Amino acid sequence: MPRTRSSNKHWQPFSGKHGQVAARWATAPLVALALLGAAARPAQAQARVAVLPLDVTGQLAPRALQVLDQRLSLGVAAAGMTVVGGSQAKIALPSSGGCGPACRQGLASQLSARFVAGGRITVRYDDYVFELWLADGTTGRTISELQRRCDVCGISAAAETLDLAASELVARQRVDRRTPATVSITTQPPAVELVVDGRPVGRSPQTLALTPGTHRLEARTAGYLSERRTITSTPNERLSLALTLLPAVAASAAGADLEPTARAPWRRSAGWSAVVAGLAAVAGGVALLIVDGNAIDCRVGRTLNEVCRSERRTAAVGWTLLGSGVAAAATGSLLLTLP
Repeated sequence: MPRTRSSNKHWQPFSGKHGQVAARWATAPLVALALLGAAARPAQAQARVAVLPLDVTGQLAPRALQVLDQRLSLGVAAAGMTVVGGSQAKIALPSSGGCGPACRQGLASQLSARFVAGGRITVRYDDYVFELWLADGTTGRTISELQRRCDVCGISAAAETLDLAASELVARQRVDRRTPATVSITTQPPAVELVVDGRPVGRSPQTLALTPGTHRLEARTAGYLSERRTITSTPNERLSLALTLLPAVAASAAGADLEPTARAPWRRSAGWSAVVAGLAAVAGGVALLIVDGNAIDCRVGRTLNEVCRSERRTAAVGWTLLGSGVAAAATGSLLLTLP
């Protein structure tokens, strides 16, 4: 028997196909779960849902669209939610299709809503397709979706299908939020002790069931450095995690390689000695090259036409000293700079 509501006193019996009756009865467990949960909670604990006007593809009379919008809100409310939308919103609400994640966040904040709901109706003759979604008001992301059909239906049967679908949408979200995430953990080396939120949970490899939220995972074993990760899981999510632990000895060796090596004392003194000697040799070589070719052994007070008997020949020695000095200075610099 179809449901009736005091807000619609002239509700007519369902007139669709027999297959639709079976489909609606199939949703009964989820809807019943939501209704029982709503009855067990006080009214002030009910989450607020901002319900947006439905988008329409196809031909649908304005009065029929108004009825379907109302039934969407009634279905959400029947699943234990507090509906804020329509005339209750006191603001102009955007259509479902024109409100993206950022719009949903802003709308939820403005209406103090935990969720935002909406959807689309596709109408072709007497066939209706309902595509409903429920979004988290904090992130704006869709967390539950549902599609239902009503073939060869009048507006009354279509409205009932939408009502039940909206209740199932919310009920499904509540069931999913209680479903833990599963995390499959493998490690190298194997048989590593796993600790989640400070509590040992056994050795790898294994699959853990984690409640939705943020968890701290640590993998540890003797002779290896511990590996720590932060896991953020969502309801019914499946994750795979592979951890590789670094051996403690290898890590110590790698750290030691990065430390500077102390220089031997003799290298410091030998380096500076070579630099000083090299610079002195370079200076001497330059001086000898400068005086090379100067006349010597001339008489004091010689006449203008007098020729000296010899000249200085210091080029060979000068070049030798210059080369040796450069080599010595370079060697000393290497002793001072290289590890």
